[in-house]
This record gives sequence, C-alpha cells and structure tokens, in this order.
Amino acid sequence: LSLRPFRKLKSIAVSSDLNFNYFMLVEVLLMLPASIEVIRGWKLSNSEFIQALDLWLFFRTHPKLKSLELRDIKLRSCVVLWDLWPTIAERCPDLKELLLAFHQDNGGLFLHKGIDQLCDMKKFRVLCNSNKYHNSEQLIAFCARNPDIRELDLRFNKSLSFDAVLAVSELKHLRK
Repeated sequence: LSLRPFRKLKSIAVSSDLNFNYFMLVEVLLMLPASIEVIRGWKLSNSEFIQALDLWLFFRTHPKLKSLELRDIKLRSCVVLWDLWPTIAERCPDLKELLLAFHQDNGGLFLHKGIDQLCDMKKFRVLCNSNKYHNSEQLIAFCARNPDIRELDLRFNKSLSFDAVLAVSELKHLRK
C-alpha cells in the first residue's frame, strides 16, 4: 500500500462501512501525508484494538491537522495516554476541531493531564465511557484558552466545581 501519489493531500473523508484490519488501519493512518489537514468519517469499529502509541505517533507526525474525526477507537485495555493533549497542543497547533469517540470497551482509558494546554479550539468532543480524565481546574483553564469554542462535549463522572460550571456558561458561543 502506497500513498506516495497523495503526498500533498489536504483532506480525506472515509466511508463508515470501509473495513480495516489492525495492520492496514495503522499503516494507512501513519502513512497519511504530513500535509493532511482534515480527516472526516473515520470509524474504527471494525478494526482490532490499536496501540495507544500509534494514536500518539499519528498526532506527532501530522502537524498540519485542522479537523479530525475518529469514531469507535478501540485502544488496548487499561491504556494511559498521559501526554496526548500536550502532544496535540505542541505538534498540531492548527487543530481546531476534534472528535475522538472511544469504543465502549475502553473502560480502562485514562486521559489525565493537559487538556488545559489546548487553545483556540472551535469544536472539542471527547466521548468515552470511563471519564476519569478531567477535573474542574483543567476545565476552567481550557475554557479560558478557548473562549470562541462553538461545540464542547466532555463527559464527567464526578461533580464539577461551581467555578467550572461558571467557566463553561461564560463561553460566548455556547450561550446562544
């Protein structure tokens, strides 16, 4: 499989009924050219579990991303993605729209630190059954760095502080 003819590719939309096996999926994701800016409709439910390192490496090697949609991501159980958000903030500064929907079997997924390092996001949706990954302080900082966000979907399994709820309510585009 070669994507060499597509090395200046800017956008790709993938049919949700396209089936990938694990090795093909990882190969295609990592072979997408660094010039890629938009990836839509990528549904991974038919794939095997992918390594967290592959997801991390994908962000490290695609610095021009502006919009990314990955659904039904199956990571190996009890995965810790300690520096996913700092990596995205550092390596993909133009990423403004992000949807990461983790598969329901990812009960041991932990996305701990760094959401507060993302800035100038317009859409941010992280869907996961096991939302042990954000706290009120990170949400307050995230809101401060993303005042023009238009879509925000984070699921919390614990109570937020009043200040965190207030920070979200003060986002101007979400008040409409």
